[in-house]
Amino acid sequence: MTEYALQLNVEDQLTRIVYIDENFSREARSMLYHAYLEEPSIRYLMDDSKPNYAQRVRALIRELIKVHFAENQPVIGVMRGERLAGFAFVSTPDHQVELFESLRWRWRLMLSVGLQAAERFINYRKEVAALLADKRFYRVPLVGINPKWQHQGYGRLLMEAVDSLCETDQDSEGVVLDTGNSRYLSFYSSLGYQELGKVTVGSVAETVLFRPNQEPQLDET
Repeated sequence: MTEYALQLNVEDQLTRIVYIDENFSREARSMLYHAYLEEPSIRYLMDDSKPNYAQRVRALIRELIKVHFAENQPVIGVMRGERLAGFAFVSTPDHQVELFESLRWRWRLMLSVGLQAAERFINYRKEVAALLADKRFYRVPLVGINPKWQHQGYGRLLMEAVDSLCETDQDSEGVVLDTGNSRYLSFYSSLGYQELGKVTVGSVAETVLFRPNQEPQLDET
């Protein structure tokens, strides 16, 4: 675990932003499983109408986390004291060769979640990727906050850290993420995210959002 450059004090407790390594993959799997289990898009993609839905969600999260760490992509965590309050998995612009182009990964996903769920997930990723075209966006494929510490500002700190990371890359155009849960839209809007487009995930309208990198402030003194 590597210290990130941002430290903030929240209610007299030192809150730290850190880079997370694969030693925290088990904790990330648990937190993200609870974050995504009831999300409308995931319920369709992993087909909650069939038996073993929770098992498929666990398998999907496991495979996404495994490939993310294997390819050395950044993971940002927010610490509450000595406990992790949340994670954001970030894909860099140079890593935008989508997973659906990897036959090995597609095969592993199919074995883990089944053919239908794998095809649904891959098609969803293709549709999101089509909206991005050749733009140099960072992407947040997975993000979650510990349920005990939601609505306490940790999600905002985490996303501000993601934005800060992306703005250090002068060739980047900004950050992209997507959600099928309308209750998150006002939160992302307050952080400067704008709608890029929508993709259809079953009966769910998945909103693809982007936040353009902010122009540096000029010193007028």
